[in-house]
Amino acid sequence: MVMHFVFSVGKDKVAEAWEEGLEANTPNASAEVKNAFKTLASWMDDIKDGQRIVLTYVPGTGTTVEVAGKNKGTLPGKAVSDAILNTWIGPKPGPGDDFKKAVLGKK
Repeated sequence: MVMHFVFSVGKDKVAEAWEEGLEANTPNASAEVKNAFKTLASWMDDIKDGQRIVLTYVPGTGTTVEVAGKNKGTLPGKAVSDAILNTWIGPKPGPGDDFKKAVLGKK
């Protein structure tokens, strides 16, 4: 998954969005998933227009996280990857329903 930023966003806003996305879309998240999201939020940097966050799930390894070209680490577990995906296509997607529909190929 690649998040390509079309405007600059401060690291606190990006971190807050991950935490809000988890709460809104995976309300019964396990302690492991909640801790992974705290780690994910801590890895955020200020993102400038044109930069990206790249999240790559590798079965048996976890989700590697790259922020603005810097490798931040790997979050273990498929449940974490699923929760990340839910922030975009869950019942209350952070980027909005239009984004969710576009990602899922719906009109």
